[in-house]
Amino acid sequence: MATTEDLPKAWRPPMGWNSWDSYGTTVTDREVLANARFMVDHLKDAG
Repeated sequence: MATTEDLPKAWRPPMGWNSWDSYGTTVTDREVLANARFMVDHLKDAG
């Protein structure tokens, strides 16, 4: 039986924005644009 300890480890954790984690196949253009606007308004100064 395999366990999670047997799985390969990532060099780094996943980073960035991934709509699939929040919306799956139901994401709309309106939601994508709203998320992009939030990132510009709140994360731009952080780089």
